[in-house]
Amino acid sequence: TFKSVRAAEVAALFAWTALGNNDRVGGLVFSEKGHQEVKPARNRKSILRFLSAITTFNHALSIQQTAQTAAPNSTRKFTINDALTELSRLAKPGSLIVLISDFRHVDEDTEKHLSTLAQHNELIFVRTLDPVEEHLPSAGIYPVSDGEETLIIDSRSQTTQQQYQQWVTQHNSFLAELATKFRAPLINASTLNSASSSLHSLLSTLGR
Repeated sequence: TFKSVRAAEVAALFAWTALGNNDRVGGLVFSEKGHQEVKPARNRKSILRFLSAITTFNHALSIQQTAQTAAPNSTRKFTINDALTELSRLAKPGSLIVLISDFRHVDEDTEKHLSTLAQHNELIFVRTLDPVEEHLPSAGIYPVSDGEETLIIDSRSQTTQQQYQQWVTQHNSFLAELATKFRAPLINASTLNSASSSLHSLLSTLGR
């Protein structure tokens, strides 16, 4: 399935599980176009609003819509760092914050935002991951587009393969270091595995 779909499934599992434990549930859903907040509450309506927001944002991810709304002088994109800034305002101290993302665009500023959140909250990282992100496809030439730009990937090149694997290793190490620094379990939610397996993996990690 798509990473966005897997993220939605994981979010739904966490939300309903939390409500089942009589916890308040809220969230912040974002894309490069903006975000939507759902304030924490202890009821089904809050969760349904949260899941509805996720569904709306997922439906807006099509390449066709991206291409139609693209403009040369478009406004700055909403980033994960912007989302974490908003989350710092939304989350009350003592919250359990589950960050579900592919973490593709984390940087030093992301680390600063996470440090602020971790001071008074518990963090869990759930990384949505597609196998093609870990290894380039078999030898060939592949055009890849986000609706605005097209990139040609030549996986026949051994140099390209080596450089990509080096980047993958560095990126994975950076995420692992972030998780360790903030004592946050890091769970991979693969597009090949069910969302429930990610939750079971997390509970196993936490010893629950």
